[in-house]
Amino acid sequence: MIHKIDTIDDVITFFKELNQESVVFCPETPFEQYISLETHQATYTDEEARVRNELLEQAFNICDRDGVDIYELAMEIFLPNFDNLMAEK
Repeated sequence: MIHKIDTIDDVITFFKELNQESVVFCPETPFEQYISLETHQATYTDEEARVRNELLEQAFNICDRDGVDIYELAMEIFLPNFDNLMAEK
């Protein structure tokens, strides 16, 4: 997992790492709220959620600074994965 987000490329790296974790990501959702659809258990430990929340806050700040829509960026990365997940159901 990336440790710090300083650039848009870092945001993209972070989102791609989250995508590999197969979460249905929404930038507005705190990571404590993610649960497994199969087990209904928390996806992340408290520490994992804390780290991801901090990185997401950094991502919002960088996107704001650089005039990039974080939601559009997230959709570009996560939408293909979401479509694949729904096709499997």
